[in-house]
Amino acid sequence: MVKNTIGAALACLYVALSVWLVRSEGQSYRNGLNRAKPAGAVTEKPVRERTEVTEDVPRVVVAPPRAPDPQRAEGRDTVATAPAPTPAAPASETTGAKPGVPPTAESKQVAPQPPQLTMRKPDSAITPDARFSKLDPYWSQPEVKTSWKLSNISDQDEMRLGEELHNMIMRFNPPAPSGPWRERVHAAAKPLLARVSRKDIKYTFTILDSEAVNAFSHPGGHVYLSRGLFAFIGEDEDVLLQFILAHEIAHVDFRHMIQCLQDPGVEKIQMGTLEKVYFFILPFGYMDKQEYAADQWAYRQLIGLDHTRYEALKFLRKLKGYAEAHDFNDGRARYQPRPGSSPVENHLRAHTATWERLDMLESFINATSTKPK
Repeated sequence: MVKNTIGAALACLYVALSVWLVRSEGQSYRNGLNRAKPAGAVTEKPVRERTEVTEDVPRVVVAPPRAPDPQRAEGRDTVATAPAPTPAAPASETTGAKPGVPPTAESKQVAPQPPQLTMRKPDSAITPDARFSKLDPYWSQPEVKTSWKLSNISDQDEMRLGEELHNMIMRFNPPAPSGPWRERVHAAAKPLLARVSRKDIKYTFTILDSEAVNAFSHPGGHVYLSRGLFAFIGEDEDVLLQFILAHEIAHVDFRHMIQCLQDPGVEKIQMGTLEKVYFFILPFGYMDKQEYAADQWAYRQLIGLDHTRYEALKFLRKLKGYAEAHDFNDGRARYQPRPGSSPVENHLRAHTATWERLDMLESFINATSTKPK
């Protein structure tokens, strides 16, 4: 009984802290979505093709923060009751010849805060970093605080960044138990991976133990699908699964998350690269132009694999009805924390409105089909 009580209390504290952080800094990234950069062309490299799909068993699994930990009990009341401060100076940074580098002086400017936060009396003894450290020491580790240099990042360094991002996601989002999902993903993804431009990126697919209808990806070739997504698409709708996988693979192939992290509104947020991904990019979604580009790439691949136009559009049409029934018809839904929830579970809800994506894709199809040959 005591363990359950402690676990529930810690989960509530984690949710409360997530809400404070997202509200105090989220506007910077939302402004960045409005300054969308066009997705750049990706140059194919003359290296050998890789089409293998790795198993979805994660390499690092650490207990999520909602598990009881008596060593952190002392700091709970402080985290829950202290007034929300304005962000303090940047946290510690790693040095040396590593792929991640400390932020420049320009990036150390403090992000503007909402009025309701700046009007409060700050508590200089408890910075945002200190709050996270008391809740879970993971957030004070050097690799979490590192700001990676992303301009001209190589594929090899991108995959190293991807491994650190993967370890972070696995810490707070447990993988699903064994099931039929891995085989379906392997079969659906294999022909798509033969069509990517960046052949050096090795893709890994992971099924998360979440009932949310969700899918996302990040640099380094990591793609995640929730257990709830498979209940949504059904056992006999592998063409829908293939569209989802193609959409997420396109985000990686086009370096969309790296473009988001390079946005001026995101760069000035005083956090490490891993923190920005977990608390802003994943729960707030990609830019509109990036979503349209990923949809178009997915459509072209399905048509190239001899699917019909109806089949290639079926996922977005089904998702449109689901969005109408679950209160995110207009897209860009805000993260609504609850005990046991994770910011990444909001990713699909934070997408551009599905009806808008469908309209844009149909316009693209009509325009390309009428071009003279």
